Formats: sequence, C-alpha cells, structure tokens
Amino acid sequence: MGRMVSVLVAATCLALVAIAPGQSRATDLTTLVSFCSSANCVDGSNPAGKLVADENGNLFGTTASGGTNGFGTVFEIAKTAAGYASTPTTLVGFC
Repeated sequence: MGRMVSVLVAATCLALVAIAPGQSRATDLTTLVSFCSSANCVDGSNPAGKLVADENGNLFGTTASGGTNGFGTVFEIAKTAAGYASTPTTLVGFC
C-alpha cells in the first residue's frame, strides 16, 4: 500500500508539472514575414498549413491565395546570418 501511494504521489506531481505552464511562449514569437506586401499580393496571401524547415534552417510553406495567378504559392523564407529574410521567395504560383 505504501509503495502504491508513493507511485500515485509521484505520478500526480509529474502531471502537475506537465500541466502547469511556465512562461507563455507567445512572448517569444516574432513576425518573420507579412504577406500580401507586394502589389496584387504576388508574394501570396493567407498563409496556410505548417512550415517545414530544411537542414539549413530555411523555412518553406504555402499560401491559400495570392501569387501571380491568384491561387496561392509555395514560398521559402531564407535563414540568414542575422536571423531570417524579411521577404519570402515565391517558388511556385498555383494556377
């Protein structure tokens, strides 16, 4: 019985640590790119889905609209020595 109580107490303590939030991660967020900054949103608008990083830290993603044809883009945000590029590179414009 004593061992079961110890295990239960340890599990409860771990659960509280896992549930108790530390500092909010929202304070760590930085805007890398503001889409639709070009005329007619040729850089894309309405980013959608998750970002994917390559082995060099470059970020890739998609937009749901905008681009040269208006049907979204695949873009890259390049990793630089100072952080990330402030404008995306459009790799594909969907039509």
